[in-house]
Amino acid sequence: MIETDTVLVDFRTEILRQLEALHNYAYYLTNDETLAADLVQDTYLRVLKNEQDFKTGSNIKAWMFTILRNCFINEYRRKKRWRDTPLTGIEQGGSTDEEDDFEAEQFTAPIGQVTSNELGDEITRALESLSNDERSLILLSDLEDFSYEEMSQILNVPIGTVRSRLHRARVKLKGKLKKYAITQGIEPKYKT
Repeated sequence: MIETDTVLVDFRTEILRQLEALHNYAYYLTNDETLAADLVQDTYLRVLKNEQDFKTGSNIKAWMFTILRNCFINEYRRKKRWRDTPLTGIEQGGSTDEEDDFEAEQFTAPIGQVTSNELGDEITRALESLSNDERSLILLSDLEDFSYEEMSQILNVPIGTVRSRLHRARVKLKGKLKKYAITQGIEPKYKT
């Protein structure tokens, strides 16, 4: 009985350690403090409800980010279904596959308040100019330190796709920051 209580306490302690990172990602997805807080709350409810599904020794942070992303997608789909009811009219000729509709959606949400505070304005603007997929990969990889495997799980895409998209996102970001890097003395003006 004591051993079970210790595991329970460790699980609850570990999920609470993820609160700030989850909130930052939720804010990035929603661009709204209240919606982000609701999304994090929904995530924690699902985590606690599905605690028995967590495999001890697995990456709890990646598992929770996956749940958060799924909660966000489910809420998006729910709102989309409500918006597309016969009362408002369903778009003609559009995709009937909700997953395609979600993936095609491009968000203009800023990187989030914590990122803006940690990064300079130039870097934040450059990140915001990237597509949603590119920003998401940069955030998960470079700010949250997720591995390729973890990002693949969170985003529900193959690992090869994660690698290639992350590479393209970094190349694009580097191009957008080239002038800024030169003015900061980070990159030489001329290659030798």
